[in-house]
Amino acid sequence: MKIAKKDLIMYGVIGLVLLILFQTCDVTVTKYSLVGSYVYNQSSESYDSLFVLENGRYRQRLYDKNRKLIFENEDKWEISGNLGVSFDNILLNEDNPIYPERIYGNNDLMHWTFQREKYFGKIKLCVNYDLEYYYDKVD
Repeated sequence: MKIAKKDLIMYGVIGLVLLILFQTCDVTVTKYSLVGSYVYNQSSESYDSLFVLENGRYRQRLYDKNRKLIFENEDKWEISGNLGVSFDNILLNEDNPIYPERIYGNNDLMHWTFQREKYFGKIKLCVNYDLEYYYDKVD
C-alpha cells in the first residue's frame, strides 16, 4: 500500500497542529515545577530576580542598572488556590526608578499572589497581565 504525497503532507500538518495544541494547553504547574530562578521581564531601570526554593522559601534580589545589589530579601512562598503563588514580604518594583540613596525596608514589602501560567512549557509568574509584566522562569 502506497500513501500519496498529498496525504503525507496532510498528516504532517495535522500532527503539527495537535502538537502545538497540546503544548499550549499544558497548564499543570506543580510545586516542584515552580522551584527555580525567575527574572522580571520588564526591567529597564533594574534587574529583579526571584529564587523559589523547595523548602517553601524564596529569595529576591534587586540590582540597579550597573548590577550593584540594592535589595535582598528572603521569606515564605506557597501555592494559593488553583492558579496562584503567594509570596510573603515581597518587594514589587514594577520597574520604578532606582535611587542609590534609597534604602528599602519593611514598609516597602507586601504579601502578593501572582497568577502562575505555563505557555509552551515555560512557567511565568504574572505581575500585571494587561501590561504583560511577568517573572519568567529561566532554569
